[in-house]
Amino acid sequence: MRFPRITVRPDVCTGKPCIRDLRFPVSRLLGLLAANETPAQILKAYPYLEAADIEEALRFAASLAEDETIEGGPSVPMVPSTQPFLRLAAASKAKGGRKISREEMHQRG
Repeated sequence: MRFPRITVRPDVCTGKPCIRDLRFPVSRLLGLLAANETPAQILKAYPYLEAADIEEALRFAASLAEDETIEGGPSVPMVPSTQPFLRLAAASKAKGGRKISREEMHQRG
């Protein structure tokens, strides 16, 4: 499957998959969606993104998840790697959208 809106370049965001070379990592977009931001809210906050970017980022993530194999028994707990981001997003939202420090994030647990 091809993802023309997803670009990976070593000199952009340390090689992380980004939306159309915009220095906007796919992981950030997925984190916003996971934090219950709607596509409309995301597009309003980031006017350079397009609805097709969100749709393709979700297809890209689904493709990666489909290919992922986890070794171990049925009792292996799944810990999402976006957990720190979600805590940060929730804490920032609680502070009226202002940036918060790492210490503030850890205090909120």
